[in-house]
Amino acid sequence: MVLRRIHNAINPILHDPRTAETLQEDPDTTTPPTSPSWPHRPDDTLPAIAQQAISVLLLSTDQSSGQISGLGYWQTANAYTAIALHDLWSTSSHVPSPPNHPHNIPLIHNNLRTILSRNPHCINNFNDDTLWYAHLLLLLSAPSSRLPSAVGSNDYLIHCHEIHKHISRFVLPPGSRDVQGRDVSASVLWKSDNDCKEVNSITTSLWAEFCARLAYAASSQETEARGEEGRDAAREGGREGGRAVGLVEQAMGSLDFVFRCLYDREEDVVYDTLKLETGEVVRWCFSYTTGQTIAGCVAVHEAVSKLTLKSGEEKTRAGEERKRKADELLGLAMAMARQAVRRKDWVQDGVVVEYGAYGPENHKAWENDDAVGFKSVLVRSLAKLWKYLRKLEGDVEVEGVGAREMVELREDIERVVRTTYDSLQANCTNGIGQWGPWWAGPMDMSTCHSQMAVLDVMAVMRLMNG
Repeated sequence: MVLRRIHNAINPILHDPRTAETLQEDPDTTTPPTSPSWPHRPDDTLPAIAQQAISVLLLSTDQSSGQISGLGYWQTANAYTAIALHDLWSTSSHVPSPPNHPHNIPLIHNNLRTILSRNPHCINNFNDDTLWYAHLLLLLSAPSSRLPSAVGSNDYLIHCHEIHKHISRFVLPPGSRDVQGRDVSASVLWKSDNDCKEVNSITTSLWAEFCARLAYAASSQETEARGEEGRDAAREGGREGGRAVGLVEQAMGSLDFVFRCLYDREEDVVYDTLKLETGEVVRWCFSYTTGQTIAGCVAVHEAVSKLTLKSGEEKTRAGEERKRKADELLGLAMAMARQAVRRKDWVQDGVVVEYGAYGPENHKAWENDDAVGFKSVLVRSLAKLWKYLRKLEGDVEVEGVGAREMVELREDIERVVRTTYDSLQANCTNGIGQWGPWWAGPMDMSTCHSQMAVLDVMAVMRLMNG
């Protein structure tokens, strides 16, 4: 991401718990309290620790905007996504939710309503910002997500389609070239401004994952709507769901651009930006650009597998080519993940740190900077790969990838996530639900961004413990 709007508000999290406790002990019965009570943690189990961290962050909700004070627009979407994934991954499709199961989603629904009232379809002039919200809306709209729904939440899918129409205007058409003649078709302009001349990997890979997950949703809806009779017709006629196929092809085209122009095959990392007018490649390799590309590849493979299953695994030339391409992308995702968990710039002594983006040598904890959360996107994306590989093991054959490779990579990812969580507990918290930015320690101080970033680690731990 080209650096912009870095949020440097000196905004340590957020309410002093001692103030909150005083308000609880000496309530004023005539005046509403000015600060909510500090979230209580009943024990030191992962569910209690994670829920307290979420509740502490949500103390900072700005009721007038629906956003979290101290976070920028896009990172508010990331915070809500991490919380939604926490609640989703804390339950099981086979086991009913216990009485004390976390239900943070109604609060997110309420805040999203406020955001949508101020920002139609959650769209703003930064296309990556808009796409972070698209991912959140799609997650909350999925009928199989087992998340509590809200009145009107079905409208989320409508907003997703509006976002798709909006961003489509900024996807470069076939035949597009930069000043050096490189093929930049299917890349996505960073901003919706008329004078934007930059495409970047984060916006393009967010778009790819969004299109692929829309395809998966469309494929599921078509299957349910047709019923068994329609599925038989699909097998006979070779119908694969035109909209879903088109979305998958959009996703594949955008990932092709990333691997064509911004991927370093020797290092297995994805660079940040291509400036169309100069041909300059901005070789920042923040962890989230690689992480989000991993997530895009996973989503494409999942969508293609769904299409194949829906059509009765019918062998068509187009279907076989999509399957081959999806397998190639999953192999690339695994290669990037394998290097990511070993990359010294990002992982030290088994702990995700990424000091180059935000570390004690180049930042102060109180800066409350966007870059604190880059590594959390990597962790989330690795979890999506981990979860999907677990689903694939023994069931789906992936060209060029052995079952043992899947198992070993899952073990590597899980080891890094668990080591990172252990370090957070030992070195990065003050014990009252606040978390600092340096995941290997020391805790230093807590800001909105540092509090938000740890939520992905906790959500992934819930997934891996499930």
